[in-house]
Amino acid sequence: PLEVHPGATRTFNVQCKPSSLMGAVKGTVELKSADGGNRTIEVSCTAAELQKPVACIEVKPGTTVVPQTPLALSAKCSKASDGHTITKFKWSVTQPGNSVATISPNDSTPLVGLEPNVSGDYEFTLTVTDDVGTSSNPATVVVNVLPDNKLHIEATWVQPGDKNKTDKKGCDLDLHLAHPLAPSVKGQKDYDDDGKPDPWFAQCYDCFWINCKPGGQPDWGDPADFADNPTVDLDDTDGWGPENLSIKYPEKTVNGKPAWYWFGLYVFSDAAMGACTPKVRVFLDAIEVFNKKGPAMVTKDMWCAGKVKWDGTGTAADVKPCFDAGSTGKELRPKYPFLTP
Repeated sequence: PLEVHPGATRTFNVQCKPSSLMGAVKGTVELKSADGGNRTIEVSCTAAELQKPVACIEVKPGTTVVPQTPLALSAKCSKASDGHTITKFKWSVTQPGNSVATISPNDSTPLVGLEPNVSGDYEFTLTVTDDVGTSSNPATVVVNVLPDNKLHIEATWVQPGDKNKTDKKGCDLDLHLAHPLAPSVKGQKDYDDDGKPDPWFAQCYDCFWINCKPGGQPDWGDPADFADNPTVDLDDTDGWGPENLSIKYPEKTVNGKPAWYWFGLYVFSDAAMGACTPKVRVFLDAIEVFNKKGPAMVTKDMWCAGKVKWDGTGTAADVKPCFDAGSTGKELRPKYPFLTP
């Protein structure tokens, strides 16, 4: 016990630990005197809610961007309560299916980045913690990623045998887009058994990674108009994708007929990790008009996923199967020869 001599003064603290925020907590302090004149002092305390730091996210260049736009996210607008400082940051992201983009340099710094390559919504969440261990409520921001070209095709894939999505090994699957005139190129053969020449690997008329990089793509349509030329915007060689291919303004007609473009996928190598299963999405005027899971594919498989045209409307009717009803054509053709167009 604390002793106080006659005529002296002593200071002491009373500690109170409320178990809830409901009402005041009362107690007593007993003072015992040597002469028997005991007294009791009543004390009370009321619980106050901890002042949490406030998490805040700033994102540049904005919350609506096109695929492959590097995002910079900052937590510097977050605030700690008076007398405290923020010492810890924790980021996370919920992203579209099949996207394997990662936050860099890590998820615990005030400034982070991410490059969204798959179209859709990316929801970023941030929690901050101050110097006494009090954490904020989560802050969230959603970034909408949509293509701005009139025709945008996106391919992603899964490969159960590839256990590490972030290393440099995995299924190398190539996205192809063939011009309506591709089957008419001299030397084209019928490997898909529909009785007609195939469009794939046609000289100048099949766009894929080897001949369709920005600045070196083939010249389709009007020679004076670069907007109708295709471009491989993103080529993925180490598994899971995406691969993105686009045309700013596709031709609406070719030789007086609707311009139906073929799109498909070729497995350059499965990296000896087993089959990979693709998914293809097609956007017209930023509207998703096609979303299809393909067959399990291995090295040298060629899958004709469909045909697409752009007439300025952007509807599901602008996509159709590669072959008409009753055709003997095979969408999936194993051991398809790789040719340099």
